Amino acid sequence: MSKTWYEINAGPTSTEVLIYDEIGAWGVTAKQFIKDLNNIQTKNISLRINSPGGSVWDGDAIFNALRRSKANITTHIDGLAASMASIIALAGSTVEMADNAFYMIHNPWSLTIGDADQMRKDADLLDKIAGTMTSIYAKKTGMTEEEITTMMNDETWLTAEEAMAFGFVDSVFEGLDAAASVAKSFDFEKYGFHNIPEFPHTADKPAAKAVPNHEESAMTGKTTPGTAPTTEGVVPQVTTEDVNKARSDAEAKAAADAQVRLDGIYSVFSQFGDTHRALMDECVKDTKVSVEMAREKLLNALGKDTTAAASGDIKVGETDKEKFAKGAGLAIMGRSGLIEPDKIDRNNEFMNHSLFELAKHCLALNGRTPSGNKMDIVATAFTTTDDFTNILRDAANKSMLKGWEETDETYPIWTSRGSLSDFKIANRTGLSLFSDLPEVPEHGEFTMGTFSDANEQIQLLTYGSLFAITRQAIINDDLNAFSAIPRRMGRAARRKVGDLAYTVPNANAAMADGTVLFHADHSNLGTSGVISATTISELKKLLALQTDPSGNGVLNIRGRYILVPVAIEDAARAFFASEYNPAEGSSTSFRQANIHRNTLEVVSDARLDGNSATAYYILGDQNIYDTVEVAFLDGMDMPFLDQKAGWDVDGVEFKVRIDAAAKALDHRAMTKNVGT
Repeated sequence: MSKTWYEINAGPTSTEVLIYDEIGAWGVTAKQFIKDLNNIQTKNISLRINSPGGSVWDGDAIFNALRRSKANITTHIDGLAASMASIIALAGSTVEMADNAFYMIHNPWSLTIGDADQMRKDADLLDKIAGTMTSIYAKKTGMTEEEITTMMNDETWLTAEEAMAFGFVDSVFEGLDAAASVAKSFDFEKYGFHNIPEFPHTADKPAAKAVPNHEESAMTGKTTPGTAPTTEGVVPQVTTEDVNKARSDAEAKAAADAQVRLDGIYSVFSQFGDTHRALMDECVKDTKVSVEMAREKLLNALGKDTTAAASGDIKVGETDKEKFAKGAGLAIMGRSGLIEPDKIDRNNEFMNHSLFELAKHCLALNGRTPSGNKMDIVATAFTTTDDFTNILRDAANKSMLKGWEETDETYPIWTSRGSLSDFKIANRTGLSLFSDLPEVPEHGEFTMGTFSDANEQIQLLTYGSLFAITRQAIINDDLNAFSAIPRRMGRAARRKVGDLAYTVPNANAAMADGTVLFHADHSNLGTSGVISATTISELKKLLALQTDPSGNGVLNIRGRYILVPVAIEDAARAFFASEYNPAEGSSTSFRQANIHRNTLEVVSDARLDGNSATAYYILGDQNIYDTVEVAFLDGMDMPFLDQKAGWDVDGVEFKVRIDAAAKALDHRAMTKNVGT
């Protein structure tokens, strides 16, 4: 072909690869590109992009080929990285973008000819492709897949600063004036783009919308009224603080929604005591069950237990007991500081009631006249009805979950989450490693592939403790029982799971093959030394050269995280943020670039210090490879609160428990340096 959409210019130490047009145009497919790419001999590749995208299949193949390359790839977005080109851009270990360039993501689309069944199949295929693209964007940015999906649905165009704020690119460089005009030259309507910003003249900076048009942006939390793109100057920049706040707000809203669901389910079942406790627990554990669904399940259960003649009319509206349970519960949580002051309903009639007064009110609703001294009245409230203890449990549960959620733990960053259905020993087969694909000659037969059979074992254990709310606490109106105590137990539960996760690298226990996790026989133990260009390169090389169980195929595993003790956290962050090799100091006339800059995410935890203040670990992506799994019973990754009438105490006892386990599933995606 005389014309192609890419160009490769090899130099003595670095090769420049330009993708400057529609991917897959003029009959030049990814096959030829990859063939030329594999012939590159230099250690460094400068990938320069100005492309509106193109074939999904070609783009996917190119992205994977670039990721497999042993060269250090730096991406430069010179004018435009749109559609599939925005995926290819992320193949670089570092992604840089011209300050007058654009970055665009959207859902894949295609033209379909055929009947309804064919169109459904093509729609399902597009959904799968979109899911793959979403995963790539999410891994690069750290955003949730839901956030990425929102941006893709709305065809989002980003300026360089915006792309960096969201995490799609790592840095911005000063671009040439020609970049804008080059991007402008593409016929975007040809590709079906519908949210195209107005491109500036070549001497201007780009002006694009930070997010697509919709009333409330899920990404920034800022309103973007109207439909016309910004045409005057540069739009207000989306800062990293904006993004972090948006994520924090999203997490807080998710936690609040989850608590509203739990409170609603508890309220639905509260007037029936323990009669339908098993059904309530089932609804609580299944996060897909809404309050209305729980109510429907309860009504079905009541219908089975009641004869037709005696059933009468069932009313689904709130009863006086339900209104009391809801109001009293919110009052306790408000007075205990478990609800933000601006969210407290000052019209709640129970806000000024003491705990003792709530106990009396509860007895009256159940047709009992409070009598005797205060101790007798509270004892009667505890023993004759479950309404009062259920209200107390709801408040304590809210406090416990608040403690769990506010505890800052690092283990979710680098571990995978698993689910076990019981407490039996479970075998975890290494499904992430598949045997190499053999050649199939013409007219030959395909053979059955095999998975590795590591058979690492994992078993759940239960961790928990008791606390009590006594009659004395009710009479004394001691709100500490609903705030500080269960809140601390929630924190303790979260810390316990963190302890389990970090015990794996610290303990360095034997794997199924009889060899400890980090060992020379596993080829994952580096030469001792502080963090440096040499030691990090060695650990990365050990990861890349790991082979499949048969020893035939090189896995080419890339590191994603470096785990370090707090003692060397600052040094690690400084090393991976440094533009130049820190070992050279500042007096060297010709400074060597730090090839490891921004290549690994630094994760630190004080639990590592207790074992070694100098050892560090490089781990692969837990979403791709088997590393460390943290498993929970039925996937419930939060503590659970049980209650019973107190036998050892004069009141009601609560039990906080969590069922969890942590285990290394494979040694291949984890390396260690013992430090000094």
